[in-house]
Amino acid sequence: MIYLAGAIISEVIATLLLRVATFGSKLIWIPVAALYVTSYVMLALTLKHGVPVGIAYALWAAIGLTITTICSRVFFKERISDRQALGLLLIIIGVAIIEL
Repeated sequence: MIYLAGAIISEVIATLLLRVATFGSKLIWIPVAALYVTSYVMLALTLKHGVPVGIAYALWAAIGLTITTICSRVFFKERISDRQALGLLLIIIGVAIIEL
């Protein structure tokens, strides 16, 4: 699960840097690309260690989406509507059901 955590963290940072890259230096694209590659490599290592694809991908996507949404609110002051919050909650519930 350490690899999965690394995959999620690197994907979230890469996605947040994408937002920064749209306004900043072109050099920011280098760490964005490196972090996305890192994320996929870590996800592959998660699968190599026996975590089923559906479980790993569901956790990676749901946790990554949730953290990215929260961080975009904190760092970029992006609004989270009630509908978006409900959608995130439903995704989290869906992943929990898959896990069970």
